[in-house]
Amino acid sequence: MEPYLIEGMVAIRALLEGRIGPKNPELALAIAAAMHNLHANPMALRVAKSALLDFRLSNPREAETLLPQTLAWLDQSAKPA
Repeated sequence: MEPYLIEGMVAIRALLEGRIGPKNPELALAIAAAMHNLHANPMALRVAKSALLDFRLSNPREAETLLPQTLAWLDQSAKPA
């Protein structure tokens, strides 16, 4: 899961420093809140997936732009095996 965490950290930093437009600490905080449980613990992973889905619904354009790898993983993990 490390690539997704890196993607999230890069997006958060870019938003905080204004590297991809105006500084947007609110959106950075929303990404951090959605991704903070993204690790191998099954219960925490369910919480993180739900939070990422909520983030995607609340911020569709930004989610697709900032977190494409994470969302691709999320879509793949939602498919039945």
